[in-house]
Amino acid sequence: MALPLTEEQRAALIDDVKKWYEQDEDSIRTIANRVGRSYGLIYRLLDEGGVKRRTRGGRGGCRHLSP
Repeated sequence: MALPLTEEQRAALIDDVKKWYEQDEDSIRTIANRVGRSYGLIYRLLDEGGVKRRTRGGRGGCRHLSP
């Protein structure tokens, strides 16, 4: 079980999570696995950081194959 975050650690983690989510386009689940924290915490950190979350399926939208 992960220890609670200090305010400084939380602020630094919010910055990292925002970068990974917005610039690297990582999923919330991928980020949670990377830092060893829960999906719910990463979700809340994105909210605290003012990040607009992608829709489900995230990155590329729908792809249609030509017959």
